[in-house]
Amino acid sequence: MKPGFKPRGDFARFWQATRALPNGCIERTEGIAKNGYAFFYIANPPKVKRRFKTVYAHRWIYEQCVGPIRRGLDVMHSCDNRKCVALQHLSPGSRKRNMEDAVNKERMSRGVDRPMAK
Repeated sequence: MKPGFKPRGDFARFWQATRALPNGCIERTEGIAKNGYAFFYIANPPKVKRRFKTVYAHRWIYEQCVGPIRRGLDVMHSCDNRKCVALQHLSPGSRKRNMEDAVNKERMSRGVDRPMAK
């Protein structure tokens, strides 16, 4: 961020609940789902029934800082840390590419040891 930049609103709340790690990750410290991904509540427009909307933190910050994510794409973590929101660790990619990356890094099996796998 630029020197002297003072975040406001959702953006300020987002960064208040983060911490920097020695490996370069910036982790969310609040709102961790059962699947390990960080989530974040953003304010809805005033006339919407629900005041807040739940979004994945890494996707939200990517859209805020880089731009819209094309429909059907995942936002992948090069660091394999589901709580990480560091922009240099995030990149868009297809679901297939994301799953291949997980298999190559041995975070997921190919299904060979799963009897019901196709």
